[in-house]
Amino acid sequence: YLGIGFTSGVFSFNIYVKENGEQIYAGMVMSPYGEPAFAVKDGSLCLRFEVEGGVKDFTISLEEEGITLTGENGEQLPMSSIMYD
Repeated sequence: YLGIGFTSGVFSFNIYVKENGEQIYAGMVMSPYGEPAFAVKDGSLCLRFEVEGGVKDFTISLEEEGITLTGENGEQLPMSSIMYD
């Protein structure tokens, strides 16, 4: 699920991932101001980010290091994330 970020002065939001009711990942994303939401693209869950210039979709990858958000052109949203044991 998505949540409000911890920062002020820059736009941020949080992504939380649960499995069987247990939180397994959490991450904070810093980005230009926009409207983040989940969407389905090509049968997979993605992060859809509506910004002033249009819409960008980011694939969501869960890895040991944390969450990675990668755009269609290889762009990655800067984020810090953790994986829970």
